[in-house]
Amino acid sequence: MSEKNLTGLAWGWIIFGSLIGTILTFLNIWLMAAYVGSFDNPQSLFALFSLMLTGIFIAYKSPSSTIYEPAISGSIAIILTLLLLNLFTGVSYNASQILLTQALAFQLSMLGGWVGEHLQSGERTKSLDNSFKFQWAWSVAASVLAFILSLSLFYISVAALKSSNIMTISALQLSEMLSFGVGFFAAGYFIGFRSPGKTIIEAGVGGLFGFCFIIGFWVVQREDSFTLETSDYYSLVFAFAMVLLGSWVGEFSEKNLSKNK
Repeated sequence: MSEKNLTGLAWGWIIFGSLIGTILTFLNIWLMAAYVGSFDNPQSLFALFSLMLTGIFIAYKSPSSTIYEPAISGSIAIILTLLLLNLFTGVSYNASQILLTQALAFQLSMLGGWVGEHLQSGERTKSLDNSFKFQWAWSVAASVLAFILSLSLFYISVAALKSSNIMTISALQLSEMLSFGVGFFAAGYFIGFRSPGKTIIEAGVGGLFGFCFIIGFWVVQREDSFTLETSDYYSLVFAFAMVLLGSWVGEFSEKNLSKNK
């Protein structure tokens, strides 16, 4: 799948990225719509971070340099996502909206490819330099992964609460805290386990970026009535603690696995 043809592009990864990116983006938009009650809302743009996550994965796993492949797959994925939304929900988009989402998808996917390449190169040079060097790519990966996972888990839990007819304020607040905790812990664990050397600081910085993404989402979602409630503070503090704990557990797991080999 990683072999390139005469065009210099790995079309296997482009096709794979287009399919995965479409599935993740469509799923996240669907979950957001189920929460806010509408498919035609500005916060759906945050689902495009799924394409960045896909770009990171493609560039990280592919053996050759694949920065343009994620960008192309992201552009294809957003077109397929918009077509699926129109097919299943009847929502239509004007030319300016399509161009905006296309541009954002291309840029975020290419940024994801850049991050993935840096993660890959960092893994290759693991044994060459043991001195501390802050690795921004792992922080970006942690922030995107934490953002996507925590919000996806939150929307899934909200759907479960609605179906169970226990949609109370306390249940919603508990669901938010647990979803953010699990999402940030998983992101921290991935960074700690897969990164070269100790990257607990990188995971912590990534957690702060993840907070910024979530707060930005809340600003768009709540519009003029945006305020951070007490439960929001608890959720963010708990999530930050969990991303640090996750990275520590990931580092510990990596060391034990290396000793057993």
